[in-house]
Amino acid sequence: MDAGALNPRLRSSAEGNYYKECQSVREELKEIMRPHIGDGHSLYVLSNTTHGLLTILAYLATSRKLIDTSDFLYPGYEFLQREIATEGQWSVNTHICPMTGNILSKSGLLGDRLVVDGAQSFFTTSHHHSLLHAKVFIAPFHKNLGIQIGMGVLAISNDIDSRHVHDVAKSAESGAGNIDLLRTALDNFKAEGGSLYNCTVINIDKNTLDLAKRRQIEIVTPPGLYGPFVCLKTDAGSPLPKTFHKFGFETKYFPSHGILRVSKFSPGPHELKIDLSRIFFEALQYTVGHND
Repeated sequence: MDAGALNPRLRSSAEGNYYKECQSVREELKEIMRPHIGDGHSLYVLSNTTHGLLTILAYLATSRKLIDTSDFLYPGYEFLQREIATEGQWSVNTHICPMTGNILSKSGLLGDRLVVDGAQSFFTTSHHHSLLHAKVFIAPFHKNLGIQIGMGVLAISNDIDSRHVHDVAKSAESGAGNIDLLRTALDNFKAEGGSLYNCTVINIDKNTLDLAKRRQIEIVTPPGLYGPFVCLKTDAGSPLPKTFHKFGFETKYFPSHGILRVSKFSPGPHELKIDLSRIFFEALQYTVGHND
């Protein structure tokens, strides 16, 4: 398990034990993340949220003996041969819906057999800490945290009722990862210091709803959520994106659902909250005022 195990064309970037170096960088990444996650979860650095979900699915396939391991098996996959009790039904919940802004209640985060997609809440000043109530959650590094594309985390509670899921996650994390991605993520994490969170909060109040209703704009995100973005119903030719850009917001349009998501990245520490509710209202007011 050293650089000699790599194809000769790939050895130019490898010094010493490549696999060991990858694991060392992963462990350092986890140590930097630890104060923000706490000690209740084991962390596994993967490619993205989908990789995390597929890891759980692999675990379930193993627990239900859906994989035939009777023939010759690579030693690194020996965890597939373990005989364990059949698991019950698992669920997958989304903490914050990316196309509505609806937020899962605390009770919806709980359960040993529940995977929570925390892509929209991970490292947000408003909802990151509620995500930590989940026994298992997955999240990417490229959204609110914003330190690296092509990497994410699978967090599994240390007191979950199956230890085998940790074995599967460890296997999913191991192997010849891209050490350049790992090092870049680590460097970016260190460079950000305490400004790792997206501190934006936007609340939809009665005045905003009344204004939108008068101008026949449907705001999908419910009031009182104080999330990092707001979703509206609109069409592809709407002037809304350009207007929100003028006010410093970012937008993403989902044409299949006719949804415009309006957001803002405001880096800072977890204690900071930057309330952009008023600016959102002014942007909406500007839009309708210039299209009468």
